[in-house]
Amino acid sequence: FTGIALLFALVTAQLLAEVWQKDNAARASVQAEDDAIRALLHLARVHGVQDSLLPPIKAYVAAATKENPYSTAGSKAREATDKAYEALEGALLALPGIADVPRGILLATGVELRRARDRRLYLADDQTAPIKWASVLVLGALTQISFMLVHLANRRALRVTVGFFTVAFTFCLVLIAVFDLPFEVA
Repeated sequence: FTGIALLFALVTAQLLAEVWQKDNAARASVQAEDDAIRALLHLARVHGVQDSLLPPIKAYVAAATKENPYSTAGSKAREATDKAYEALEGALLALPGIADVPRGILLATGVELRRARDRRLYLADDQTAPIKWASVLVLGALTQISFMLVHLANRRALRVTVGFFTVAFTFCLVLIAVFDLPFEVA
């Protein structure tokens, strides 16, 4: 039974590490998007173009906050955010009376904003493969059955061992499920 338990532990640990890493990457992508927006606001104020840039930045933020990260690529909310981003880029390109270097910095910050959003949407679209969930469930069930078979002669040991394993198994499944969808509000 040790081989099955070890296999279960390794597969579960790998899946948990994967979903945890995805959750951390999701947090980083949201922070990067926020940082790019803040940088655009700061640069607009520094270069005296906040009157031209504030409305498209607000429109982008409003559209992005209405966007469901798990929506499909052609959804109305995603399209609205795309259009708001395009309007922001157009405003950056059409800024009157600004030198090439500051315009380039503003445009580069706009590109960072787009990359951060794309990363956020990519992470939201990245679902854990059902085969990984199935392998954890099957290996967990096999491990539990092997614990039962090993302790078949001693009912008390059987109940304690299976009880502890069931609690630990359930805890692992809940933990993986919680971190599998990083943009869900808890």
